[in-house]
Amino acid sequence: MSAFYRAFHESKFLFPPKSGVRQHVDEIRERAAYITNFSEILRIARDGNEGSAASLKKLDHVNWILGATDVLEKRMVRI
Repeated sequence: MSAFYRAFHESKFLFPPKSGVRQHVDEIRERAAYITNFSEILRIARDGNEGSAASLKKLDHVNWILGATDVLEKRMVRI
């Protein structure tokens, strides 16, 4: 996780804003935070009977991140 945060902060200096790299990495960070904090989110959702919806949202975030790596590589190469 610390390596990702380092890359996240370095992306601000390595890529121009128009590349969209920083914004894309930021969205990966936000979605990963949901996944890493999922046990707490699921506990809260279960209290409100929304556990299955939370699980589907986690799966959506996982799938998005898996596809995001290709998009990120293409944005980085265009620079």
